[in-house]
Amino acid sequence: MHNAIPVMYNQGQPLDTVIPKLMKELEASRDHFDEAALEVQRISNRISPEVREQLAKYMDGLRTIAGGTVEFWYALSC
Repeated sequence: MHNAIPVMYNQGQPLDTVIPKLMKELEASRDHFDEAALEVQRISNRISPEVREQLAKYMDGLRTIAGGTVEFWYALSC
């Protein structure tokens, strides 16, 4: 995200449109992640409880990172 801002700005896109555009992409990525996580959870019902628990912790960690990135950039853009 932080690398995309100067690249898009240098390509001639105004800064006041770059950040909202990237925020929409981040939000869409978060939503796609949530959809994928639900599918992984559904599939994981077929594996051992131990592996399922580890997978759930891993997915929660990824969700925290992705959500934190969205919240961080949202706070900067306000």
